[in-house]
Amino acid sequence: QGYRKEKLEGVTTKLLSKKLKNQLTSRTQFTMDEYKHLLNVSKKRIKESNSDRLEFERKKLHQFCIVMMNTGLRVDECIGMDWEDIQFMEKQNISEKKRDYLDEIESHYLKLRVINSKTGEREGYGLGGAYYGMQNLMKLYKDNNIKITGSIWLNQKSFKEGLNNLLIESGLKTEKKGDSKLTRDSKSFRHSFIQLMLDKGISSTIIAKMLGTSTSMIDKNYTANMRIDSLIEQMNKLDRNKKLQTTNLRLVKK
Repeated sequence: QGYRKEKLEGVTTKLLSKKLKNQLTSRTQFTMDEYKHLLNVSKKRIKESNSDRLEFERKKLHQFCIVMMNTGLRVDECIGMDWEDIQFMEKQNISEKKRDYLDEIESHYLKLRVINSKTGEREGYGLGGAYYGMQNLMKLYKDNNIKITGSIWLNQKSFKEGLNNLLIESGLKTEKKGDSKLTRDSKSFRHSFIQLMLDKGISSTIIAKMLGTSTSMIDKNYTANMRIDSLIEQMNKLDRNKKLQTTNLRLVKK
């Protein structure tokens, strides 16, 4: 009556689940070279499109990759955004007291109102790449007589199929590390963004606030992967700040 087969399938499932739990991760991120390669292949695919509709969808996917890589948003957060949730920001002549890290590293950036988040509504930011990605998306829509209002991605629920095809064609879908086979998908952009920010010297506290996550999660999962030169620069920065604070101290006789 199939009882033996059912029993064995249950055991197999449990064994596989246990094996997967013992893996550190099944997903990996993009290096900057891999990300640039992904975009180059995406541009090639756009040129090779055999219909206007396919070209449009591939152009939209291209900008989705850029926005995700430059915002660190969760997939649902990005997919659920409306045009009314973003502001295009340009760096002005800001006094030193009001400057923040975005003013230091980006001349143009996005200010985001992230609503569709599992951690509640928050304010987020997108780097210059996201700024220009959204500008290019607006141009794409205007060229196709699509109004720039409401859902940014035209109520599309997922880019899974298109992105998988792009990753496979780019040779970036999987990566072998030891005995593990790591994969890439939409969530890999968030991991890449966090690593990029750490390598730029941005503190885990600021990154956590931007992305609606915890500093402990970032320190545990990402700091260990920082480039050695970035770690050295951060230590030197701390040392310089310490020396500056020390020089401001003055002994006063009572």
